[in-house]
Amino acid sequence: MDKPVTNFEIIKSDSKEDVFSGHGTSVRVFKSLTGDVVEKNVSNVGMFAKSPDVWLKNQTKSKKISDRLREKNNPAYNVPKTFVAHGKVREDFVYGQLLRNVPKDLLQENKSWTYRAISEFINDMSELEPVQHTKILTQSVGSLPVKNLGDFLYLLDSRGKNVLKEEVKRFLGDCFVFLRNLPENQIFVFGHNDLHPDNIIVDMANKKLSIIDFEMAGYRTQFSAMYNQFRSPEIWRMVNALPRTKNSNLKWHYDSKISELYVYLRWVVAEVNNEKDVKRLAKKINDSFKKGCFLYADARANYKKREQGGLSVALVPVSHYEKD
Repeated sequence: MDKPVTNFEIIKSDSKEDVFSGHGTSVRVFKSLTGDVVEKNVSNVGMFAKSPDVWLKNQTKSKKISDRLREKNNPAYNVPKTFVAHGKVREDFVYGQLLRNVPKDLLQENKSWTYRAISEFINDMSELEPVQHTKILTQSVGSLPVKNLGDFLYLLDSRGKNVLKEEVKRFLGDCFVFLRNLPENQIFVFGHNDLHPDNIIVDMANKKLSIIDFEMAGYRTQFSAMYNQFRSPEIWRMVNALPRTKNSNLKWHYDSKISELYVYLRWVVAEVNNEKDVKRLAKKINDSFKKGCFLYADARANYKKREQGGLSVALVPVSHYEKD
């Protein structure tokens, strides 16, 4: 059962106004009888402004996931305890600074333990649930806002029809299909799915790293997990080396060349969506064709080496886990 809400009797507020923190949530920090506390509330300007019940349900789901992770009691990282009772959502306050605000030289000095903490967290999250896989190649690629190749080509034509060179459009389509067909895009792993530097808090003095905000936790493709979170081969090598019980066949093979090709494709989509001048848009994308060809060739060559070396991600049959 949840800790009684009376244990959070507020004795002093540290902030006069709610601060919007994303995911339709606003927060305030309070002094309580048991220590500093973050109180979460549905924001009156966020996505749940007219659906507070949905917001509360989302927070309850988030708490259940974070509680399961806390049960692992991994000393490498911290997940603040969350309390949900009587329509109130509160969690222990975390001391430190956002990872985004840590100076690069200081982060470099502390890279060993921070990277280890992040990799342990990613591995533990994936171990909460067994992997799932699909051979139906209809999903998109990472965070690209399209569902399949047809949608991708339609997006290109929506702004660049009769302007983009046909060979360029065909090439971009080939890039999309190559990335979509990678084994990493057929495997679904359980993860935080919002593990950006604003959701990681570090206390450098005490070498303590904390992860917050589990509202988006759930299944995503392994491709999204690797290429939308940390573009650091070192972190993913650490993750791959960690022991796994529930997903013993799962491998994390981060490829910098595939990452570069994906970033290039995201740039193309961003330009299509944001560039107002169609002629300038066409020039940017047509001029990038040569660069894209090099990135595509490198990514394909690296993947071929991986296949030849027997390092492809294992597609584990779902039936393997039916007994779990």
